[in-house]
Amino acid sequence: MTEFHTYWLRMLLEQTNTWKQFISYRETAPWFGKLTSNTFNLLLTRPGYKFAAYGQFTISESWVLPHFSRILEGMKRVGLDCKNNTIYFEKHLTIDPYHTRDLLDALACQEPKLSQAEINQVLFGTQMAIVAAKAQYDRMIIYLSSL
Repeated sequence: MTEFHTYWLRMLLEQTNTWKQFISYRETAPWFGKLTSNTFNLLLTRPGYKFAAYGQFTISESWVLPHFSRILEGMKRVGLDCKNNTIYFEKHLTIDPYHTRDLLDALACQEPKLSQAEINQVLFGTQMAIVAAKAQYDRMIIYLSSL
């Protein structure tokens, strides 16, 4: 599947010759470097939290554009901006803002309308995303500063 997330990630890993290091990175990276994705996966794998997962998704997807734009600027600045390096980030810049907008539109137009409890779950998910991200970034800045 050439137009899918994992394909673009493989292109990046192969271009940078880091495919073999990817598994060891995932095994040795600090646990707190995955707080946002682990929180999202926790919600996704529990059907009772599907609306919270929607809330988390709207927040995390909205962060992609500013984060990945800066990553691409940095890659260009240091000369790492060949197509295989940048495709993963470029594709997300065009896709992820639509994910957020489409999900928000779907929630607003849901039939039957969402109950207050379901809306509260969505809001809970947005709050979880923000708390997890803050905890992740607070810990990562300390970790990276110590390297």
